[in-house]
Amino acid sequence: MTWKSIAGIARSMRWTGAAVLDAHARSGGKFDSKRIAAQLGISTDAVNIALTDLCLFGLLELKGE
Repeated sequence: MTWKSIAGIARSMRWTGAAVLDAHARSGGKFDSKRIAAQLGISTDAVNIALTDLCLFGLLELKGE
């Protein structure tokens, strides 16, 4: 499966991971689910689910402080 096909599937499923990743990248700081949720107009749960997906796909890595 190519990244192009994954992106197509994600768009059709309305996956929020790309938006969450973009919002985090623009913040330039610590990941803040509540801030990103407010910025995107989605629930904190939806942000956290997307965060889990991003980590599972290897697109984002969580590190300790």
